[in-house]
Amino acid sequence: MQGKKTILAVGAHMDDVWYGVGGLALIAAKKGRRVVFINTVGDYSNWPVTQGREAELKPKVRAFAEDRGIEIRLLNYKYEHVPDTPECMAELARHCDEIAPDILFYHWFEDTNRDHASSGRAAAYGCTHASCFLSRPAKTPGQAYAFQLDSQCRDFQPRVYFNVTETLPDVLEVLTAIDKIYAEYNKRNPLRAHVKDFVTGREFDLTTHGAQKFALAITRGAECGAAYAEAYHPLRPVIAPNVLNI
Repeated sequence: MQGKKTILAVGAHMDDVWYGVGGLALIAAKKGRRVVFINTVGDYSNWPVTQGREAELKPKVRAFAEDRGIEIRLLNYKYEHVPDTPECMAELARHCDEIAPDILFYHWFEDTNRDHASSGRAAAYGCTHASCFLSRPAKTPGQAYAFQLDSQCRDFQPRVYFNVTETLPDVLEVLTAIDKIYAEYNKRNPLRAHVKDFVTGREFDLTTHGAQKFALAITRGAECGAAYAEAYHPLRPVIAPNVLNI
């Protein structure tokens, strides 16, 4: 594929895309690719964990991405209110047509968190069938992959692996920063461990989400022969030379 590739990743909450595809996204950004995150939940006014602090969240969420060379767009759905509807699919279709991604990432559908499941279906259908929702010709991604989150994700089937050894510590740094935002709700220290990583030579703090991501990256790495990896499931079968050629 010629030219500068564009990668679009759609997640529900502020940490979801970082958890699912953060390692690949940072590598792509470092290579000069255009990387765009869409969070379907942009209104946290109804979630007790962030209630009363919603005004300060958007600048922080933007900074996490933009400071690392990633564009971010926030939709205006409330927590646990993301709909699995043609209207939501059409909204994502409009963004997809404007962004014109070569590769799309979205939530695995089987997830006990309804925002995750609804965002995944809305992104997969809305972005890959954008013309149907916009009633006009529209740009759609050539490849689409589901990503895996934590234990709420059920029966995920890894098919494609990507080596994220060089950027995993940076992803864990973002997840720690987000968990600290969450921790302000109950005034508890979110840190579980401070780790010296002998693979990258880096040191970093681990929160609960960070520890889960770290363990999963080790597992996926062991499955494919990398130190640390992320795994994804393609929406449709893909030809081997075309797989995640970022």
